[in-house]
Amino acid sequence: MKLSETQKNTTNLLLLLVLFTFTACSSTNYTEPADDGRLEQSDAYQNPDAYTYSLFLVGDAGDATLDPLSGTLRGMREKLAEIDTSGAVIFLGDNIYPDGLPPESSDRRPEIDERLLAQIEIVKDFGGHAYFIPGNHDWASTGESEEGLEYIRRQEAFVEEHMGRGNTFLPDNGYPGPVSVTLVDKDHTPTMDYSIGLVIIDSQWWLHQHEKPMPEGADNERQAKELVLNNLRSQMLKYKDDEVVFSAHHPLYSFGRHGSKFPLSTHLLPPVFGSAYALYRNVWGYTQDISHKHYTELKEGILEASLGNKNIIYTAGHEHSLSFIPVEERGKQFHQIVSGSGTRYSYVRKMDGPVHTFETMGFAILRYYPDRSKRIEFYNDAGEQLFDHPFLSE
Repeated sequence: MKLSETQKNTTNLLLLLVLFTFTACSSTNYTEPADDGRLEQSDAYQNPDAYTYSLFLVGDAGDATLDPLSGTLRGMREKLAEIDTSGAVIFLGDNIYPDGLPPESSDRRPEIDERLLAQIEIVKDFGGHAYFIPGNHDWASTGESEEGLEYIRRQEAFVEEHMGRGNTFLPDNGYPGPVSVTLVDKDHTPTMDYSIGLVIIDSQWWLHQHEKPMPEGADNERQAKELVLNNLRSQMLKYKDDEVVFSAHHPLYSFGRHGSKFPLSTHLLPPVFGSAYALYRNVWGYTQDISHKHYTELKEGILEASLGNKNIIYTAGHEHSLSFIPVEERGKQFHQIVSGSGTRYSYVRKMDGPVHTFETMGFAILRYYPDRSKRIEFYNDAGEQLFDHPFLSE
């Protein structure tokens, strides 16, 4: 059958858009550092069960159920029972779907409360640290609610009341942070000769377009963002000779939709317009996409603020998948862990090395060893181990 000129043009445009989207270039080098023999001699490689500290990471658990307890949370609770106080749990935002914690007058409050209570349930008897951080849905961002600040403050009060452990929702009161917590203090931990610091920011504060509190000393949002990044640099440098974990809801790198990665079906349904949609998100992006100008500004600011740290691991949710992403950029080698599939999963481009991705619900555990080597473990919502990989920081 002979194609009309219009059909030919449409087909050519479709192919061009698909080609552009799949071949969009990036200066980022996703690679493991050259093997210098240290890894094969490391504790993480030789003695995988001899870890001294465990960091549990789960994000986007906002559809959790309490009775029965959601599979991901049940699996986490079982693994938490294997350690005593030598660990921490970080809930990486989007703790409530779809739009955060509504007022008590809402008919949906009992159902919504259960989603938070299920997450609190798994750490109530845990002897280590446990922290919740905000995500975009916690700020009621689905409809870009002007009441987002009220929602995030309401959730903070709920979490801290039911946790009963003091300041466990960070940063405080809708402010952006950064805040830092020393998870392991080498001066008070005989088994460790290095400390582990946790640095947190509220990344949705940066992207939120409505009312939000400004840090002291800022008269406008531009000044506020400069202060956030300056403070972030200072807090990172507190741990420049130690290990640091940076946590925010939004990742710096992604192989999912927020990183402009889409399955072929997106381009084909509907033809041309599907590819145009993918192209738009690749080049300009929605507010929640890395390509968006405000998100890119945040990403670049975080990278710049952490240049003084060698041993840094970025952790995030947002993408409903599990990803281990070793990165070499700006002359530095570091790692990012995305664990955003507590109760939802969605498309992530399949990668088997050096980047590893998993399109499934689940959680991550980061293990630390006496020689500062590390091990990343991924588990699905049935508690089955999907991935187990030793690595070294720079």
